[in-house]
Amino acid sequence: MVCPKVDRLGRDEKRSDPAASARKRLAGGAVALLAASLALGISAPARADVWTLSGVTFDDGAAAGGGLATNVYGYLESFDVTTSAGGPFTGFTYSSGSGDSGSLTPPFGTVLDFDRPGYNGFLHLVLQNGLSGAGPATIVVAGDVSYECNTYSCAAGGYDPNARAIAGGALVNGLGVPEPATITLLGIGMMALRLARRRRAV
Repeated sequence: MVCPKVDRLGRDEKRSDPAASARKRLAGGAVALLAASLALGISAPARADVWTLSGVTFDDGAAAGGGLATNVYGYLESFDVTTSAGGPFTGFTYSSGSGDSGSLTPPFGTVLDFDRPGYNGFLHLVLQNGLSGAGPATIVVAGDVSYECNTYSCAAGGYDPNARAIAGGALVNGLGVPEPATITLLGIGMMALRLARRRRAV
C-alpha cells in the first residue's frame, strides 16, 4: 500500500515565510498602538478654527483685514490683523509673530482684544455670538463698543480724538485645521487597515 505524499516542505516554508511573519507582527502592533492611543485620549478634539475679518470698516472710512486662529479649547492661538489709515490714524498691524498681545474672553467668547507694545495701538472687538460655531461672528457696533485706539487709553461710546468706532463687519470661520493628535490617529488607522488586508491575502 502506497501512502499519499504530503507536501510537508511546502507547508513548513509557508509557516516560516519571514515576510508574512513580519506583516503579521506589524499589523498586530499597529492595531495595538491604535487601541492604546484611543485609551490614552489621543483622539481629543479634532480641529482648531481659523477666522477671517470680513467687511470690517471704521466710521472714518478705513478698514481692517486679516485673521486669527483659536485652538480646540477656545483660546486665541495666533493672529495677524491690519487696520488701514484714516483721519489721525496711520493704521496698525497686530501680529502674534511680532510680539503683540491678544486675548479672547471667555474661551470661545465674545470679547477680542489686540494691543501693541508701548500702548501704541489697541483694537477692541465685541462679538454678538462669539467664536464658538460655524459663524459668522458679527461685530457689535451699537454704542461704539467695538473700536480702535491709537493709544491704550481712549473712551468708547462717544467722541474721542484717539478712538475710531467700527461701523460694521464680522469674523468668518474658515476650514478647521486638523490637530496633530488627529493626524497621528488617522495615520495609524490607515496603516493598520493596509496591513490587515495584506495579512488576509497571505
